[in-house]
Amino acid sequence: MLVKRVASAGALLKPNASEWASVPEEALALVGTTAAEQPNRYIRNAWKDRAIGAVKEVRVRAAHDGESVYFRLEWADASENRQHVEADFPDAAALLFPLNGEAPLSTMGSADHPVNAWFWRPDLEPAPESLIAWGLGAMEKQAGDAIEASSRWEQGTWSLVLTRALANGSDAVSLNPGSSVSVAVAVWEGGAGERAGINAYSETWRELRLEP
Repeated sequence: MLVKRVASAGALLKPNASEWASVPEEALALVGTTAAEQPNRYIRNAWKDRAIGAVKEVRVRAAHDGESVYFRLEWADASENRQHVEADFPDAAALLFPLNGEAPLSTMGSADHPVNAWFWRPDLEPAPESLIAWGLGAMEKQAGDAIEASSRWEQGTWSLVLTRALANGSDAVSLNPGSSVSVAVAVWEGGAGERAGINAYSETWRELRLEP
């Protein structure tokens, strides 16, 4: 997956910016996590006979201007879920970056192989969370890793932009022009009751190459 270098990326914070049309797009197929892997017995029992992974595909574009990186995610979702109201949960998405080798994706990392997750929900906007995850239920916020987000839901489609400075002063992933890292995506369909470890994710890590 290519992170295209552009002269100026400020306009890309808007999901519907015309500048995104010149940035290459890749479609990633998503699969659901399994109920058996959930750390909570109640969740395992509640979901053992239910389908997990309502979102089947996410389309990704990425660009940088030498100072900041921008990711645009787009996926189909018939309902717009922005708040946690009683039994309804907000939609959510995350970019995942392994910090130490081939971290397991279905559990968002492990004790030996953590991941950095850029986690967005509509109610967190415009400042989504940067998390270090050591597996389902084992996460820590990275206060020094400032991410911005802008989203748009229209006619059954979410469009989301996540951006961060390439340089950062935390334990989060390091992104540098001319380098490559691995990346994956996770999506939660709140209207289907998905939350925490119940989500859809891209099953394999993809190489992310930043143009020099």
